[in-house]
Amino acid sequence: MKASRIKFNGLSSASESEQAMLRARIIRAVDDFEDRTGMTDIEVRACRRNGHMPSGVADTSENKLTEDFKFDLQACQPEFTFERVCLPEKIRETMLSSVATIEHERKLFEEWGLSEIQAHARAAILFNGPPGTGKTATAHGLASHLGQKILSVTTADLESKYLGEGPKLVAAFFAAVREQNALAFIDEADTLLGSRMKVTQGSERAANSMTSQLLIELEKHNGVVVFATNLVDNIDHAFTTRVLRIDFPLPDKGMRYELWKNHLPEKLPLDGVDIDALSEIDGICGRDIRNAIVLAASRAVSAKKLSVAHDDILYGLNKA
Repeated sequence: MKASRIKFNGLSSASESEQAMLRARIIRAVDDFEDRTGMTDIEVRACRRNGHMPSGVADTSENKLTEDFKFDLQACQPEFTFERVCLPEKIRETMLSSVATIEHERKLFEEWGLSEIQAHARAAILFNGPPGTGKTATAHGLASHLGQKILSVTTADLESKYLGEGPKLVAAFFAAVREQNALAFIDEADTLLGSRMKVTQGSERAANSMTSQLLIELEKHNGVVVFATNLVDNIDHAFTTRVLRIDFPLPDKGMRYELWKNHLPEKLPLDGVDIDALSEIDGICGRDIRNAIVLAASRAVSAKKLSVAHDDILYGLNKA
């Protein structure tokens, strides 16, 4: 920070020497902070003791930040019910237990006094697993189970090319979630949850600031936040103590049978499709099965068939 970059507003009654002394103290304090933290380009703003901003100084309150960085995204109705999502029973039970805090908030926090040890009813869950294993579908299913809409973003939606705006976008996203009473779903959350780095350049400082802002928002959030990633090894330790991690494995034979059965619509005409045989095919996930069925049906229609045959399904699976 340089003295030429420091501007005073609302100090016309102070003498030049008093302003110079204040400027020197601010510079000394900021220089000391930069030496200890490695941060640069720090912007310092001050307000009067009565809480009003001096004339010409930007309002940095939460209301103003979220007003300037509002999301155009609207929460939507869940696309799946929780009953329709195929999950191992142990994972299903763990997930329902984790959101019970929200479902029974009044009993737990008012009648049973949990408000004495935690300010808000909240649940933060980290879905980890390979692509196509049902992380997004499960987030929609949880929202449906809670009777809420879902507001979804990726980390890219929360990033900005302008230094310093990332944390404001994170705050604005959570403000939008609260306004719409939605389940918050952050997909591809690897960067946002990543371990904070020793600052050597602006992009690293920006990432650290977003991570810190996310921690702040999680602490004060009242509701469910779901993160999804397939790169869990680099998660910041501060998050591992705040989120419930649930690993999504590739489906076994029993799960594959349920996935095939759930993905074949009742209206879809079938001819000799053997679900037992299809469930024997290893190494595939729910997304593969969905794509295979869509391709198989498209192939059958293109060939002017009246139904989808087992061979059509195998063709779709090979092409998916």
